[in-house]
Amino acid sequence: MKFSKVLLLVKVCIVLLGTLVAQTHKNKAEKPNAPVVTSAPKATLTCSNNALHCASLNWTASTSGNPTGYNVYRSLTSGGCSTVTASGCTKINSTPVTTTSFMDSPLQATTTYNYVVTALNGSGESGPSNQFSGTTGQDPAPSAPTGLTGTIQ
Repeated sequence: MKFSKVLLLVKVCIVLLGTLVAQTHKNKAEKPNAPVVTSAPKATLTCSNNALHCASLNWTASTSGNPTGYNVYRSLTSGGCSTVTASGCTKINSTPVTTTSFMDSPLQATTTYNYVVTALNGSGESGPSNQFSGTTGQDPAPSAPTGLTGTIQ
């Protein structure tokens, strides 16, 4: 009687272990879900490369598929990156982004930019996130000239 209980317990453990291994394998094979892009907190941005205009993007990490990185896409047309292979949708990062933020710089003045982000893992790329759009301001007025000299008679 004792041997049959031990045998039953071993069978239950094997079934549970098999289920756990199968679920772990399934999770690794899933493409990650799309991240959610949010705007940066309202603050004065310091753009890279001494640019006058830039965009600071932040998003919530994907919660499935064990993402290993993200791609950031930009379009000048609203909805232009509803699929990342659409004409006018351009990937702007050269290597996968491994954090949940990205600075796009330099940007042109008085131009509307539309962004989406996708998550990556060994199984592929997620669909695009929600779109974030923003319009850059005007270039500032130039500084006053200096060093004026001349001659008057």
